[in-house]
Amino acid sequence: MGRILDIFQRLRGTPATDLTLIKDLTDPFADTPKRIAGLAFEPDQHYVEVFVESLRLKRSRAFTTTFHGVVYAFFKLTRNGTKSLEIASMTKPGGLAELDPEHLDRVITVQKKILGATPWRGGTMGVELGLISAKQGDLMTPFLNYIVKFSDVASSNFLGQAKPFLPLITDGLQILSTQTNDTEIEIAVDTDIPLAKSLLCAQIAVPKNKIDLSEISIDPADMKLLHKGQPLQEAYCVFSIRRVDSKADYGEIPEIAKALAELNGTLVHGLHTAKETLQHFKRIVFLSPDLIEKDKVKIVDFVAQQVQRLSSLSLSSTDRDSSVHPISLDGLFNNESKSVS
Repeated sequence: MGRILDIFQRLRGTPATDLTLIKDLTDPFADTPKRIAGLAFEPDQHYVEVFVESLRLKRSRAFTTTFHGVVYAFFKLTRNGTKSLEIASMTKPGGLAELDPEHLDRVITVQKKILGATPWRGGTMGVELGLISAKQGDLMTPFLNYIVKFSDVASSNFLGQAKPFLPLITDGLQILSTQTNDTEIEIAVDTDIPLAKSLLCAQIAVPKNKIDLSEISIDPADMKLLHKGQPLQEAYCVFSIRRVDSKADYGEIPEIAKALAELNGTLVHGLHTAKETLQHFKRIVFLSPDLIEKDKVKIVDFVAQQVQRLSSLSLSSTDRDSSVHPISLDGLFNNESKSVS
């Protein structure tokens, strides 16, 4: 039993393993550019992202005071030649902060990313997902804010940043679960998914086989669940496992950002000193576990082309002494990096 199922049983007094989990909902955007599901995953060719799309709270309405809605997530993915990657997060999406049960909307559209673009190396994807409600209070609220603050760093999915925060987040979840009078749990998912394609999934807080899955659909207007065309009146969470073909935030990977800054610093003092630093930058990119191979090639080629462009600009100058006219990649790289996709 995973962490979230153990906590579900502790808080609810009943096992969560019999709840309804739908792993392949029909995508309402299947024939449009907004398509989410059905895109094939190939190892080392794509990244995977996970979003919470929408949710409905039910048990938390028993609270007589305001409360916070917390989404807990834990993912385990295969890595090449080393141990599996484990990433955990606890988030309080804006729509789940300080909720009033008397005026709570029936469905909350979240669309919150809980796993950033992470290389898909094949195998299976381990997913734990929990939707927890905690009463607002002098002790509970600061505690949640503290865990969420560090979780935002850990769930960045940059491998070097995520690992140190994993015990803090999982321990925070355990502490939260001991507050049985002030905590409710709506949803608990613990599953392994052999990811062959992108998916729209839903966990529904009703026992298996108590609902006809063919009668469940998604409203494209707000991603809420429908049963026979009408809003589902049970607690649930809709989440998507998406395919991403390029990593737009590669410049935020710490070791790559550092290597690029070093290259920029070298270029300021002239192109004749940049060759070794450029080679170092290439090595850092090609060794990065946060990137797939085609992105590594594109990034390295792009930066090398910018260095070459700067070289051409320097040679065309009337003053050939590059140390007199410092040059840098800053402007060119920042303005054009979006083309690497």
